[in-house]
Amino acid sequence: MVTLLAVLAAGAWLFFSGAILFTGLLPVWFERHFGTIIRDKKDLPLWAVAVEKLFQAFGLVLLVFWTSQAIVVLAAVPLLLVTATYFFSTYANYRVKAKPVLVVALLDGLRLIGALILVGLILGRPLV
Repeated sequence: MVTLLAVLAAGAWLFFSGAILFTGLLPVWFERHFGTIIRDKKDLPLWAVAVEKLFQAFGLVLLVFWTSQAIVVLAAVPLLLVTATYFFSTYANYRVKAKPVLVVALLDGLRLIGALILVGLILGRPLV
């Protein structure tokens, strides 16, 4: 039951922090830099975004279960696997400038670290 709670809490954090950040706090900036490659708000399948965040959360929970490292050390894994690959993949495949993609990648990395800390706290793992 604690595992399910960790997945749901981390998934909710990733979903809602992204919604607040990109549609609440930075919508004009995001639209200016990514407006040509993003879907219209009316066409956005929120269910797919929610499923993506649950998969990310589940991966973070597995990471915590399968290793004995402190949460601070584990933060390197999502940063490398998600943040770095997002940056290079998006910059290489879409006509966008590198700096805005780097900003989004770093913000996503911070959100992943927040989710990882949340998972660690729920599962009783040491942060340091």
